[in-house]
Amino acid sequence: IGSYLYLDLIRRSLTDFLMGDLTTEAETNILSHTQHLSSGPIDCSDSDHTACESALSLVHSGFGLSVEFSTVRKAHTSLTFGSLTHLQLCVERVLREGIEGDFIEAGVFRGGATIFMRAILAALGVKDRRIFVADSFQGIPLSRRPVAGGLVEECDTWEERYAIPKHVVRSNFRRYGLLDDQVVFVEGFFNESLPPIFSVNNAIAPPKLALIRIDADAYDGVRDALESLYPRLSSGGIVIIDDWHLVAAAAAAHEYRKNNGITSPIFIAPSDYVYTCSVGGARITPRTQQDKQDEGTGGLGEPGMGAGPFGMSTCEHPRLSLYLHNKHLVMSLMPHVAYWTKE
Repeated sequence: IGSYLYLDLIRRSLTDFLMGDLTTEAETNILSHTQHLSSGPIDCSDSDHTACESALSLVHSGFGLSVEFSTVRKAHTSLTFGSLTHLQLCVERVLREGIEGDFIEAGVFRGGATIFMRAILAALGVKDRRIFVADSFQGIPLSRRPVAGGLVEECDTWEERYAIPKHVVRSNFRRYGLLDDQVVFVEGFFNESLPPIFSVNNAIAPPKLALIRIDADAYDGVRDALESLYPRLSSGGIVIIDDWHLVAAAAAAHEYRKNNGITSPIFIAPSDYVYTCSVGGARITPRTQQDKQDEGTGGLGEPGMGAGPFGMSTCEHPRLSLYLHNKHLVMSLMPHVAYWTKE
């Protein structure tokens, strides 16, 4: 139970759940959506000021970026609590099954996922595996080749480049007491930094891998990482693509799989969840006569669905409910994380 509590604490810290303002988070994610209702925003005042405090859930994320949002949230990972839990299950599985090799993340941002993998090894007393931390530490580079199929590279239009210096990531490891000789930094753009270490043509035997996690966002980054790393993945090892919702990143994975005859089924990580339509048992009421006429017709918040973390059984108006809003997003946006196991 000690290792479970330790890793749970690490997850809470990496996602900024420990230090974040949970009331503000709840207002941002939930309460702002009630401003337009005739009943007005939900009142969060109570004796201990916890009526609208955001609860820990698998969807919780620190979502702090590197530049303009860095003063707002400084979470050490952009992963959700659920995605970290999925990563833990994958690491524990390859260890339990004795899959040979080390672990690597290509595209580490502030280092959160690699810190967590190192924490898992520490919690389980594993001393013969390494964590490779691969990143340019200069941000996502502009694309150098067209995306297969004429698709658009979304990343080229982003102002945010996720540029976190190497010394900051090393410092984050040190904060958790996890910077040691089991952590190996690989600096540089993947087409330049990975082949010298992982190419099968090297004079020195390249490391075998048990798990590959790619969070490169762009077509070039995903393709370069797979080309260098996948041949070193042991049979039974796992590859995780964190950017499955980005068309170009997913296209790179599909292209690599097709070119190399990979038929292992792709699974979606179960870490996309929705909020319910109320907070703290408060009821959301229709604001117009038309709303009242629409009530209960074809919505997702019908009675009898059971109480969720914010009292889903109190849903009164499906069309205006936050549950419906988030359910639409989950149904219309591709999941962020996909993975498969090498045969």
